[in-house]
Parts: sequence; C-alpha cells; structure tokens
Amino acid sequence: MIIMEKLDAGDEQLIPWNEVKREIEEKHGHFDNEQYEKEVENNRKKKDTIHEKDFVGISPLEELIKNLYSDYKEYLIQDKIVNSWNYK
Repeated sequence: MIIMEKLDAGDEQLIPWNEVKREIEEKHGHFDNEQYEKEVENNRKKKDTIHEKDFVGISPLEELIKNLYSDYKEYLIQDKIVNSWNYK
C-alpha cells in the first residue's frame, strides 16, 4: 500500500503510458490488441463448443457415464502398452 499512499500524496512520479508503450513495442514489436482480443474470443468459443458437444449435448446421465467409462477403458489399454511393467 506504500505505493498507493505515495500516489495519493503526489510524492510518486509516474511514467506516461505512451513512453511505456513505446518501450514495449521497441523490445517486443507491435502488439495488436484487437487481434489478441479476437483470438481470445475465438478460443473461448471453441472451448464452449467442445464443452457443449461433450457434456451439455448428452441428455441422459447414463450416456455420459458410458462415454466416460469408454474413455477410461481406452486409457487403460494405452497405459498397459506404454507402462506394461505396472500391470502384472
């Protein structure tokens, strides 16, 4: 909180945002905030679609359990191949 107290008292010297932005762009190149926001939104939509398809779209609980069990059986088969020493 010391920094906030100094800011409130006017004792702290601030760096203008334009200088900070210019230094960042010199070090790392131009940052397109709109493009970044579009990518974040697209990733969110993809995740929502996957979630809807895999979980929400399965109406009965029984089907969800079957899918989970099927995935688990597949995992066990693969794990037995990769880590055969764990299964005797």
